[in-house]
Amino acid sequence: MIAYFLGGCAIYGIVLFVLVMLRPKSALHTKKLTDCGRREKITIGVVLVILILLCTLPMGLAPGWNGEEPGATNQYELLAEAILNGELNTDLLISHVFPVERFQEGFDAIKEKRALKVALLFGGDR
Repeated sequence: MIAYFLGGCAIYGIVLFVLVMLRPKSALHTKKLTDCGRREKITIGVVLVILILLCTLPMGLAPGWNGEEPGATNQYELLAEAILNGELNTDLLISHVFPVERFQEGFDAIKEKRALKVALLFGGDR
């Protein structure tokens, strides 16, 4: 949870920094980079690198982004397991069956909301 809090603080900090820098009287508008000294250029470079890292790293570091939340189960895996184990009957979802040659009728049925799910039969399927 602390990672989410720190990520949120970083994002709000970036937004606040951008808003302050976009003011007409900010240093961004009153000073040219050629007028800056070596120390100021290094500071600007470090700030830019930190901003880029703060924008990209939270996605890789937060387990919720990549599905690795401890104790959580991927919903797609649960659904696939339920279908494969026969716990979920997907045949009930298919309302119309058409041969592949009549695929346009299937699309029309879905478009006109006459069908929930259309299955197309290819070749020798039955």
